[in-house]
Amino acid sequence: MKVAVTGANGFLGHHILAGLKADHDMVALQRRVSPDGPADIEVRETDYGTASLSDVLKDCDAVIHLAAQRMHGGNEAAVLENAALDHRLFSAAHDCGVRHVIFASTRGLYGTLPAPWHETDPIAPDTTYAMVKGQSELSADFFTRRKGLPVTALRLAQVFGLGEYDRSVTTVFLRNGFRGQALKLSATGLRREYIYVKDVVGAMRAVLERGTPGVFNLGSGTAITIEEMAAGICAAFGRPGNYSIAEGAARLDEHSLMDISHLTETFGWTPSYSLEEAIRDIAATLQVPEMVSRYGF
Repeated sequence: MKVAVTGANGFLGHHILAGLKADHDMVALQRRVSPDGPADIEVRETDYGTASLSDVLKDCDAVIHLAAQRMHGGNEAAVLENAALDHRLFSAAHDCGVRHVIFASTRGLYGTLPAPWHETDPIAPDTTYAMVKGQSELSADFFTRRKGLPVTALRLAQVFGLGEYDRSVTTVFLRNGFRGQALKLSATGLRREYIYVKDVVGAMRAVLERGTPGVFNLGSGTAITIEEMAAGICAAFGRPGNYSIAEGAARLDEHSLMDISHLTETFGWTPSYSLEEAIRDIAATLQVPEMVSRYGF
């Protein structure tokens, strides 16, 4: 199957291309083609306009749609543009005869509703980014029902792994743990659902194989505290307990957890990594000097 991946330069796109290339003919879609891109994967340049998308998708069987503007600074107008981009993508995929689209949505659609969250819960986004994802899920449903283009929307939990943006909590913790430096926690009270990026790749593989449209929660099915994350990282790098809570640390009341049974029952997929197993896998990867250099550790 020829599978195009939008947002191919991103953290998740990088791992999906690497993880699925043995099973599928992968095509990386990028706004600017880099000479340092993957030598064994076809790269196509697109400005994500209607004509450009129709050109780059014309021979593809499926699309994994990850491209989106993230919230940072005062870029609300750019984030609002995501809805138009998603609609253009669905429209071009339909016109090109693409057989299936996987759309990366977000757990943020549930806002602060009591957890665990189910796909049947009313959405309650509390950020512009999540609100726009909700609009795009409606667009996906329209193309599925009215246009005959199967779109699978996956509401992703917090994805972690090597290659996340440099200042994410997990990246900072992993880098400090690898270097033997103490981890300092500036907040407590969070219970958040994380999913290892390799499990996301496995889920994408399963969804591609069956192609069932609809909305599905994609997570680990387990919520952990920030203290548990820190303890696991310290233990994996041979320094158990090498963390502390900063004086005056903020107390944050957050509990995110999704019911993933709809996805596991539909696609026959279950997570392969617990938190501890994922962190040990990362630690093992960083034993290779090339990986240390690649990920800036």
